[in-house]
Amino acid sequence: MVSHTSQIGEIIEKEQITAHYQPIISLHNGEIIGYEALSRGPVNTPYHSPIALIEAAEAEGCVWELEMLFRKKAIENAIALPSNRLLFLNVDPNVFKEPGYTKGFTKKYLEEYRIDSKNIVFEITERTAIEDYTTFTALTSHYKSQNYKIAIDDMGSGYSGLKTISEVKPEYVKLDMDLIRNIDKDSFKQSMIKALVSMAKETHIKLIAEGVETVEELEALIKLDVYAAQGFLFYKPSETIVIYIPQVRDLILQINKDVVDAFSFDAAYYCVGKIAKPNSTYYRSTSCCVIKGIMEREAMDSICLISRERYPEGIIMKNYLNSKLADRYGFDLYSHRPVEILMDSRPLMVDYYTPVTKVLTLAMQREKVNLYDDIIVTQCSRYYGITTIYDLIRNSTEYEKLYAKQQNPLTSLPGNIIIRQMMEQYISNGEKVGILYIDLDHFKAYNDVYGFEKGDHILKTTANIIVDIINKYGNKHFAGHIGGDDFVALVKADAIKVEAIGKEICETFDSLLASFFSKEDYLKGCYISKDRYNNQHSYPLNSISIAAYHGPLTPFITPENLGEFMSQLKRQVKAIEGSVYKLVV
Repeated sequence: MVSHTSQIGEIIEKEQITAHYQPIISLHNGEIIGYEALSRGPVNTPYHSPIALIEAAEAEGCVWELEMLFRKKAIENAIALPSNRLLFLNVDPNVFKEPGYTKGFTKKYLEEYRIDSKNIVFEITERTAIEDYTTFTALTSHYKSQNYKIAIDDMGSGYSGLKTISEVKPEYVKLDMDLIRNIDKDSFKQSMIKALVSMAKETHIKLIAEGVETVEELEALIKLDVYAAQGFLFYKPSETIVIYIPQVRDLILQINKDVVDAFSFDAAYYCVGKIAKPNSTYYRSTSCCVIKGIMEREAMDSICLISRERYPEGIIMKNYLNSKLADRYGFDLYSHRPVEILMDSRPLMVDYYTPVTKVLTLAMQREKVNLYDDIIVTQCSRYYGITTIYDLIRNSTEYEKLYAKQQNPLTSLPGNIIIRQMMEQYISNGEKVGILYIDLDHFKAYNDVYGFEKGDHILKTTANIIVDIINKYGNKHFAGHIGGDDFVALVKADAIKVEAIGKEICETFDSLLASFFSKEDYLKGCYISKDRYNNQHSYPLNSISIAAYHGPLTPFITPENLGEFMSQLKRQVKAIEGSVYKLVV
């Protein structure tokens, strides 16, 4: 005990604590939204780990003194924190019960280092259970009243649970790394995260995944629509605050584009960049009265404030600026001061290629006070333009009407117009891709014998089989319904996976044959149908023919050439009896 007392006491007295910062990355646009401050003790000692430091402080009764030092170091070394980024400070809820605990300590240091309280998020780390929720929620409410934000750490581990979330109503919830590990391979974890994402959207909470280490985990989280993430995949904790990580941004933007390609074509044809207006921008140092004059002269409802490098730093809405200047003493207080004191330093920013429908969803998830604010559109992280809620709704409605017209009414899969556009996209980008032409054998005869209702059932079942199987092999795929009993799938995968998909579709279809036929016909292995001249013919049970090609589509030049090649290949496959799959590379 003596060694603990002397060593932990010396560490606190000599302030031998170093703050490290790990960036937290938006999974929508790849930008850094903030940093978690992580404390470290002296290197090459048993107290380098924060857990060892806290346990020693608990044993010696100096938890609050250590907590103060953690916060002090995190704040004083964050002097380079950009005004539109958040700083997450870890807090044990039981520290509020410490005898030495004093209110206002954090505010004092923030003022000294000129960091706004609205940039601070207190991250509640429950190492032990909260015993007195009444006192605890009163304290968190007190912090919120001073513009601090609250995050619940390690959701899914230890004591962090739904009761804490319900009582505290945090702005952020962090998902424990145990939930994230191998999430791309664990369907149960995916279902859990999907439910949490749904809950978060309803309650305006933002989910942050911790401990992301692989690209596959990142892809799964983006597909599940998790808000942000941190982990070694992006950046390890560092003593310096990193401002931009271009390779991470590019990776996240590409995965988002691939995820969109899996379900629709709107990334290429209905991206928000196409409706953004390149309004004039100004520096945050511009005075409020100058900005007001510009808005009135140019009939602008908002202005994006940028850095010298054209990175967006905030937005000022006309209505908000006018309301502040109209307050008693407001004009005297703000008119000649820089607009940065009134701008929203954390506006919604989206990449040029983000689909309009997704931007509208993100906009509607904002807090009520910002619900109708304009949205900043970036390209390669630099300012591109502004779009409004009105433009988003109008274009989203037009898109939905058009998309509905272009869907097959029976299977709800994209029809020929969208199939053609997707083929054009793959032909132009030169990527190696798998394309599968899928056709039901003897479908007309089946329809004549069993009727349209049973025929529709077999078509819908086939569509579901195709979608389920290609999605099982990843999220970078597209399925369409050409018409009648013809389908197409475009698969971003290697030839081995394309072949596996084709074989599994055949096997799954064959396994369901008994549900399509009467018991008598199924046992006979055939059924009788009459032709137009009333002659009887025996037909084998329906089967499925799949013609597949893997490679770059560029040599085909047009969708028509590609379609002709695939039709010829399909005719060769259909000449073989039974469910058949053939791949050409």
